[in-house]
Order: sequence, then C-alpha cells, then structure tokens
Amino acid sequence: MITGGTSALSRPRQIATVAALLACGVSIALGLYAPGPVLPQVSETFAAVPNSKLLTQLITVVPSFVFALSAPFAGGLVGRIGCKRIIIPSVIVFVIAGTLPAVLDELWAILAARAVVGVCIAGIYTSGLAGIHRGHPARRAG
Repeated sequence: MITGGTSALSRPRQIATVAALLACGVSIALGLYAPGPVLPQVSETFAAVPNSKLLTQLITVVPSFVFALSAPFAGGLVGRIGCKRIIIPSVIVFVIAGTLPAVLDELWAILAARAVVGVCIAGIYTSGLAGIHRGHPARRAG
C-alpha cells in the first residue's frame, strides 16, 4: 500500500510504478538460475568441446560473478545519470542477451551472453532499488 507524502503521480500510476520496480527482483532469479534445468542437455550438446562439463557449469556461475563485480559500478551510474537511463537499456539488453543462448552454437558465446546478463541484472537491480527509494523516501522517526 502506498501511503503518505505528496506525489505528482496518480494513484494508479504509483501502483504500476511500484509493481514494475518490485518485478525487477524477479529478473535476478530468472537471469541467474533459469538455465539450471537445461544444463544436462547443454552438456550433452557440447560434449565434444574440451572441458565442456566445466564450461557448462559456468553458465550459471558467470552471471553471478559478473553481477557481483558490476553492481557497484551500476550503482554509481544510477546515482550519476538516474534510474530510468539505466533500467530501460538494462532490461532491453537483458531480454536480448537472455534469449541469445537459445540460438548460439558455441559454448564460449553462450558464456559471453551470460556475462552480459550479469551486467544487465546489476543495472536492473540497482536501478530498481534506487527507484523504490526515490518513490518512498525514508521518514525520520519521532
């Protein structure tokens, strides 16, 4: 429920904005863990590639690692240029890079696409958190 404070946004728009920002949390789970169930098929498909078992396992690890490395930089960009200028391109590139592995036939290319997903998740997550804070600033107690 959205309460208190004055806002230039109408109530339905406030609700839509909050819902969109909270949906940013879903992108983290989707981006990081969605490929898990298909990893056995990926491993079978790329069995001829040297170190394919290790590289297949990295499909889930790489985005998490890149997310952890790029989140501080994404937060700095959000502070400098604003939430909207980060979240919109991050979502667009997230969708493209997230679906790209379905058509790629190189394991290294899939890993590169997953690394891009990690950067996009950092942009989405930090923008979402900053957007929630800007929409509902903390109030002083007392």
